[in-house]
Amino acid sequence: MNSEKAFVTIILPVYNAEKHLNEAIDSILHQSYSFFELVLINDGSSDRSEEIILAYSDRRIRYIKNAQNIGLIDTLNLGFSLAQGKYIARMDNDDIALPDRIEKQVAFLESNPNIGLLGSGYTIFGDKNEVVNYPKNNDDLKLATLFYNPFCHPSIILRKQIMDDNNLRFKKEYIHAEEYKLWTELLFLTECHNLEDNLLMYRSHASQISRVHRQAQLEKTTLIQKEYLKNAGFELSDRGFKSIFSIASKSTLNNPDAVLERLESLEKVVKQNEKIHFFNHDKLKQKLSILYKNTILELSKMNKSIYQHYRSSTLSKSIHWTLKQKIRIALQLFSR
Repeated sequence: MNSEKAFVTIILPVYNAEKHLNEAIDSILHQSYSFFELVLINDGSSDRSEEIILAYSDRRIRYIKNAQNIGLIDTLNLGFSLAQGKYIARMDNDDIALPDRIEKQVAFLESNPNIGLLGSGYTIFGDKNEVVNYPKNNDDLKLATLFYNPFCHPSIILRKQIMDDNNLRFKKEYIHAEEYKLWTELLFLTECHNLEDNLLMYRSHASQISRVHRQAQLEKTTLIQKEYLKNAGFELSDRGFKSIFSIASKSTLNNPDAVLERLESLEKVVKQNEKIHFFNHDKLKQKLSILYKNTILELSKMNKSIYQHYRSSTLSKSIHWTLKQKIRIALQLFSR
């Protein structure tokens, strides 16, 4: 394999990023893999960002300046339209790519032509510190995507041809969760993967979108999850879809009818997947069995109808209950 033939476009949007911009740019220019273009798009910055960018003389930098601030989604889509590489990698203006990031990702994609979207492990630093590794293989990622976004956006690299052939771009109607929506679309078109290697330093700070727009992001996330199941061919009522994701978010209900609907929706997803085969069935059943079990254990108001549903359900047969848990359920059931 001669991975040096694979040209990479790295898209780095810039908006009032003077504080950390040098670190982000330098981490790309110092990559062990050198056959790339770094597309820096200044989205109407009012600080020293442009001055910092213009101080670089590296020929691999392509500098684009928006006439006015158009927002992150349009800026990223502009970057996709300008990209000349076989692969498109993302980078944020306050993160740090480790030196072998692009080399390892390109080598993996060149060796695995079935993979269209590739992420990696990463380290959170700044106001908190944590090493993060998401699921790796495609089956696990498809299932994880049902409940959360299992890719670190600034760590991803993808095949440009898939984006162009399917006219895929970030969509404004999913603002604050636009990347999550794009990943769900790609999962229907290609296989995805996460490298276990830690290839990015992800800076955590109070002004991040996931903190500032938390509620709006949660609302979009629920919509994306519902559409993901629907597009895969699952059929549930609107309340049924909602009940699945209220379990995933660990919210609690004290209405027995609503609880039963939760449990029945889990059952329906398992039974429908036997025909659709969208998720790995054994892994889906294992995951939903855990949710089913936790739902019952966390309820503050148990009654016999819920217990009977548990006794007759398919998922309950996959659950191993400890003696302590059985006693707890019995006390909840018969102490009322």
